[in-house]
Amino acid sequence: MIELTYEQALERTAEVSGKSIEELKMQHPPYSFRTQAACGWMETATTLSVKSYRPQLIVIVETCRHGSFGWVTQKQPFLQEFKAGSKKFDGTIKVDLDNTGYTYVVDGSFYDHGTVSHTGTTGLDAVFTATYAVSYASNWYGSLYTGLQYKRIIK
Repeated sequence: MIELTYEQALERTAEVSGKSIEELKMQHPPYSFRTQAACGWMETATTLSVKSYRPQLIVIVETCRHGSFGWVTQKQPFLQEFKAGSKKFDGTIKVDLDNTGYTYVVDGSFYDHGTVSHTGTTGLDAVFTATYAVSYASNWYGSLYTGLQYKRIIK
């Protein structure tokens, strides 16, 4: 896990997603107020297996700390996407935030090459689902269903 500032979260998300920093600032504006808690962004990477391929699920969430007490906020993740090189993901990534981390479910397929588009992230009550679609793919590589998994961020 890597702690990130707002600017670093923007840069990292732009790098992984291919979106512009301006577009990301509109989707995730900086917060105009601060509490006594120190808040920032945390990047997590989870390596998963699809046949012999090892894509990384990257999730960037906001965390806060006040003294020795820390928590994950219930705000939409800055990013929930695969870092998968030439393979392209078509499917959904569901992230359910809680105070110490998140559960996730990935359901979809990977394709060789092609163009991937993020068709949106929807959320309700700290559960966020990102949907991706692949076009112009050269061929299907393999499918992935993780089942319900938990990633602890705050210890």
